[in-house]
Amino acid sequence: MNNFQVIIDWANRDLRSTLLGIAAGILIFFIGRWLAHRLTRYAFRSMQRAHLDPLVVRFLETLIFWGLMATVIIAALRQAGVYITSLTALLAAAGVGIGLALKDSLSNVASGLMILLNKPYAINNFVDVGGATGSVEEVQIFNTVLRTSDNIRVIVPNSSITSNNIKNYSAFETRRIDLVVSIGYGDNIGLARDLLMDLMTSHPLVLSVPPPTVDVLDLAQSSVNLAARSWVLTQDYGRVRSDLLEQLKSRLDESGFSLPYPQQVVHVQQPV
Repeated sequence: MNNFQVIIDWANRDLRSTLLGIAAGILIFFIGRWLAHRLTRYAFRSMQRAHLDPLVVRFLETLIFWGLMATVIIAALRQAGVYITSLTALLAAAGVGIGLALKDSLSNVASGLMILLNKPYAINNFVDVGGATGSVEEVQIFNTVLRTSDNIRVIVPNSSITSNNIKNYSAFETRRIDLVVSIGYGDNIGLARDLLMDLMTSHPLVLSVPPPTVDVLDLAQSSVNLAARSWVLTQDYGRVRSDLLEQLKSRLDESGFSLPYPQQVVHVQQPV
């Protein structure tokens, strides 16, 4: 059967049977689509009752729906008189071109499966993936959907996620806040350490275990840099960090500590 068999098959049929076939095909398509939605919804609820990971549930939901729709479309085409064997021959002839065109899409599908198997993040995790940062809303067959902190929907191809580093800020229950505080060489390091420790331990959202710490980080050119480290629950990270920075500036000003700026001494030699 050559590539023109589809046209020949259509030409050999009378007009009445052709129109009836087309009408039946359209009817099968719409009824099949309705059934696909119902079956997909039933599968979705069953997976939820089985307490599957929400990431897996949403991915499989999409996969099941489009798998059913592929079956419906084939049945509708066959009823309309388009013989699938002939159509397959036509597609096979263009197989190389189609394969090249779908290369990136197939890569995204494979990457989506890798994400489901490895589970580097879950729904509502705050992540940095593929050059985008936001909360994970869903993992689709081809893409991962994020919502940024300013409520923007970002769609990231799955292949760009698995081929790059993945930062999951919600992976653990606690996070450490690292603040670098610079004081002048003439300031008292012990007093600065006590001030920072009191600032962190007095905040109601700073955890006592592990305890806060203050260490000398660096003796820079124009300042002594102290590292103030404290632990908080992950969901409190942004709020506590902002609070500590604001209170830190006020407390340093009240205690008379100087906030050093980069300085450079220039010697000008006068001509003799």
